[in-house]
Amino acid sequence: MKDVAIQTGIHKRISYSGWARGIHTTEPTQQAAEATNATMSTDSPPWLSWNPGEAPHGYWDNQKNQRDFFDWLGGQLKLAKPEDWYKVPVTNIMTTKGGSDILQRYGYYVASAISSIYPEHTWRLWRFGVVPKGFWDEMKNQRQYFEWVAEELNIKKPEDWYNIKTADVVLKAGMSILRKYGEFLGAAVMAVYPEHKFLPWRFLQVPITYWQDPNHQRQFFDWYAKEYNIKNPEDWYLIKESEITKEGGHEILRQNGSTLSRALMTLYPDKPWIAWKFHTTPKDYWQDTNNQRLFFDWLSKELNIKNMEDWYKVRDSELSHRGATTLLPLYGNSLISAVATVYSSEHNWNVWRTGMVGKAFWGEVANVRDFLNWYYRHHGFQKDEDWYTVKEVDIVLKGGSGLMQYYKHSLGTALIAAYPDRQWQPWRVGKPAPLWWSNPKNQLQFLEWIFKSLNLKTMDDWYNVRMNDIQDNNGNGLLEYYSGFLSAALLKLYPDYPWQPWRFNRTPNNVWDSQTNVKQYLDWIIQQYNVKTLDDWNKISPARLNPIMLRKQGSKDELISRFYPDHKFGAGEEQEKQKG
Repeated sequence: MKDVAIQTGIHKRISYSGWARGIHTTEPTQQAAEATNATMSTDSPPWLSWNPGEAPHGYWDNQKNQRDFFDWLGGQLKLAKPEDWYKVPVTNIMTTKGGSDILQRYGYYVASAISSIYPEHTWRLWRFGVVPKGFWDEMKNQRQYFEWVAEELNIKKPEDWYNIKTADVVLKAGMSILRKYGEFLGAAVMAVYPEHKFLPWRFLQVPITYWQDPNHQRQFFDWYAKEYNIKNPEDWYLIKESEITKEGGHEILRQNGSTLSRALMTLYPDKPWIAWKFHTTPKDYWQDTNNQRLFFDWLSKELNIKNMEDWYKVRDSELSHRGATTLLPLYGNSLISAVATVYSSEHNWNVWRTGMVGKAFWGEVANVRDFLNWYYRHHGFQKDEDWYTVKEVDIVLKGGSGLMQYYKHSLGTALIAAYPDRQWQPWRVGKPAPLWWSNPKNQLQFLEWIFKSLNLKTMDDWYNVRMNDIQDNNGNGLLEYYSGFLSAALLKLYPDYPWQPWRFNRTPNNVWDSQTNVKQYLDWIIQQYNVKTLDDWNKISPARLNPIMLRKQGSKDELISRFYPDHKFGAGEEQEKQKG
């Protein structure tokens, strides 16, 4: 047998950590005392000198020797308190001589070893990272764990568990126990605390399979109705899908086309539901013309419709809160088109008022005029200027979709075609036809109107006009024609005015291709900054000059040398010294 130090000697030489010193007993065991006397380094325990398999027979079966090992290792690792063992990687033990032999006796579970060797301390085995096999099979261990988590997460009452994320428990070394419950925290909590009646849907995550049972879905809605004092179908119509989702019913909605109406109509088919009174009607509900008929029959009573002609008098504002928002898009958002289809055999509907006419119909100016005359009367217009308040969508909603398409979405062009003898400003009713802006006469008409509308006094006031001023007055077509430059339009349409292009908010780049413009600009700079000498030029920072002009024409020094050759840029101070 190799040299082994007797137990008594070990106790005299091992330097224990602070936490071990307080709980360690120094009484030698009989087995160690009977071991062969051997010499040992005064600085290290005997097992460090043993090769694998050289430990005395039964040495590591003795828990006192195991304790000596961990006392010594704790000192080596500078552990200050028992809880520090939770952070020690298993590799630190396995790679230390003797450590592997000890862990083998505990199934290689550090938690089992430490808790057995130091039974006087209350251990949280899950904090070691890996718990012994079968540990979570015992409900008492599970309960002990969740009670500890409750303390850690400041959970005061059972309902607090509803606000806990799975990730919060995972961070508390709970992944292994959660796997027993399909990683669903709610299932684990309900199993551990059967004495409390939890509501599964209140947890942050609920298994999809749970909601596949209609009984569970009804259980949720029964609870919701009781919780929010819902007594009849009318009360349900006020509930939004977002409110159901907030209480944990998202998956129920998802399984019912994401609509509360479909869920309730499926789960409670005996109730007298009115589908369109919900915030959202069931998907494809309006594809059934029988449902459309039911809606319009109901709506006619709501609006006190006495005859079919009364439908023409219904305004959009009367429909928005009555459930028609998802039906009307099937008819181009035209109420008359929808009504004419549903009651096609019960009334002789005006063709254009149905919104279901072809391109050829709108090609006849007389039809266009009929439509516009009706629209004028229907909206109580008093003068032509009232048309300038109309938007394209207003025309479409009254059955004029085909009209707008025929005139390329330009109501102004339609008005000019229908009433050519009147003076129109087509830009004031949406955007004019694409080719309208290519006519200089039209461009001038628009600019003269803008001049008055913006209360400009002189031509120089154009320098202060911004793109937004033009865009807000439907002048996008003009800007597009001139590549986004109002200045380009003014320079072309008013060529006799002595413009200073650089004063515009945006100057066309080609302005700086002209040497004349560059010279005029520099002369203007001289005047603005009261430049008298070359030194004055040097004081002007290049940042104050137009950057595009500099990029295209050269640096400030180059420009001065080119346009003012009598001055050597940068030599001003030297010349002044020579004069002195």
